[in-house]
Parts: sequence; C-alpha cells; structure tokens
Amino acid sequence: QCATFDACKIDSTNQGIYVDHSYWGVQGWEVTVSAPGNGFCFGAAPEWSSPVEVHHIIFANNVANGCQEGGFSAFNVNKTASVDYLTIVGNIAYNAAQSSAHCYSGIDLFQPIQSDSAAGTHIYIAGNFSYGNFDPYPCAGTLPTDGEGIILDTLDGSEGGIATPFAAQTVVENNFLVGNGGRGFEVQNNLAGSQHSHIHSRHNTIVGNNRDTHEVDLFCGEVLLLDTSDTQIYSNLVVSNSTYGCGGYPVHAFAAYIADASDQVNDNFAYGLSSEPELASSSGAFTYSTTNTLGVSPSFASEATPAAPACTGTANVPS
Repeated sequence: QCATFDACKIDSTNQGIYVDHSYWGVQGWEVTVSAPGNGFCFGAAPEWSSPVEVHHIIFANNVANGCQEGGFSAFNVNKTASVDYLTIVGNIAYNAAQSSAHCYSGIDLFQPIQSDSAAGTHIYIAGNFSYGNFDPYPCAGTLPTDGEGIILDTLDGSEGGIATPFAAQTVVENNFLVGNGGRGFEVQNNLAGSQHSHIHSRHNTIVGNNRDTHEVDLFCGEVLLLDTSDTQIYSNLVVSNSTYGCGGYPVHAFAAYIADASDQVNDNFAYGLSSEPELASSSGAFTYSTTNTLGVSPSFASEATPAAPACTGTANVPS
C-alpha cells in the first residue's frame, strides 16, 4: 500500500505490478507502461516458470495511466493454472490497450480457473473508472477487436483448452465505462460446457463507447453478450451518443449474439440515437425484458470523456 495515495509511481518498460502469488493486495499506486508492445500496468496470473493457481488478490484505489497490454489484467498460464477470488475495486484504467501484439482492454479477465467450489462471489469488479481505451490499428495482425472498458473473456475456457469452465459467481457493479474504442462492457464465451459462471452486471454507467473507427462489428452494443449463458444485466444506465460505429453499423445500447434463455437483460435505463436500442441475433429463446426503459435521455450536463488522470494531491480515485 502506498502510504500516500498516488505518491508511489512506476513508469515501466515491461510489466508494471505483477502479482503471481496468492493473498496479495495492491493499493494506491500509479503505473504507466511506456515501451511499445510490452506489459500490463497491473496483472494477476500464475508465475510463468512453474504455474500454480493464485487466489485472493485485490487491486484497490490504483491508477493505470497509459499501458500496453491492459490496465488490470488476469489470465491463465499453460492452460493449467489461473486466478480466482479476484477483486478489482475503485481503480482507474486509462489508455491501457496500446500494444499491437494482441488486442487489449482497460480491465480484462481472461480464462479464470476456480481454486475451490465454495458458494458466493469469486470475482468482484466494482467502482472502477475505465475510459479512453483504444486498440492500435492493426492489433494481432488484424482489425482492432477490443478496447473494452471491462471484458469478461472466455470464462468457459473454450479458447485456451481449459478443462473445467469457471462456474463461480462474478459481479460487475458501480463502474463508470465511457469513451472507449470498443464496447463499454462485454461478456464473451460463457457458454461452452455444462456449467457456467453466474454473472451479475448492475448499477454501471456505460456511456459513449464504440468510438474506434477501425473496428468492424455488426454487434455494436454499449453492452455486448457474445456466446453467453447465465448472465444478468440489470439496473444499469446505458447511453450511446452516436448513431453509427463499428465500421458503419448502428450502435445499440444492448447487443446479443448466441445468447440463451438463461441470460436476462432487465430493469435498465437505455438511450441511444439508433432506431434499434436492442439487437439480438442467433439467440434462440433469449429475449429482452419489457422492464427496460428505452428512449428517455438522461440529459447529462457537459458530457465529455475525461483527459488523462492527474491524481497528485488527491485522496483517492473517486476524488
């Protein structure tokens, strides 16, 4: 813990802070990774040389201020070990997806693995500000695909050969996701296998994303459900401030592709300039709830995407 918030700064040419053992918390730091092509600002994953499952890790009240491979990243190593019981709370992730090696995002959880089968929330992402995250063009040798404010990526393990899908509860709440190149919030690949993570996304403010003009994506939503099951999106404020994006496609408040009846999108306030605030494709029995309030502008005063964080002399991330 930094004794004085934001007084401890790292400007790295590789990873910033890499937690590869269990029972660690990191609080009050500011990290920048400035060398092209290298490094996340804050990361949680097993060590590469002898990967062992890591768990009970907290990133709280930190600032990721310009990163290459994600502001806050968690991922598996060698398909055998990953992260569980992860808390990312009260942080800033800004301009954190600059590397072209792959396509990255502000806050990215990739293929976690459970360390036990206990009930309750295993992944908690709350109270964060994730904004201005744009992939370079190209990244991973192709058009940009990410640049999300927050992405829950492949919890079912289907992209990396993980034997057992992550089936514990994941909660994403009270985050502010604005002005990102990709989606504000995305759940991708929570469908394969017989068990899935129970995902709750609530009380988030998601505004004016999908700004990367190089991204081409038919499913252009402020919130995107992509190959998902058991995902609940409720009590969020979702606002799109452009009619078209993603290579010229309409921008929707919500988009779903290959969702199912276990997914629920209800009791949200959603507004946008597109004539179709909700899009669903190839999603079988999935339907949007009639309890969503659509087409009512929140009338934000002086709406703008913030500049780079300048936190010296402040008490914490919210201030």
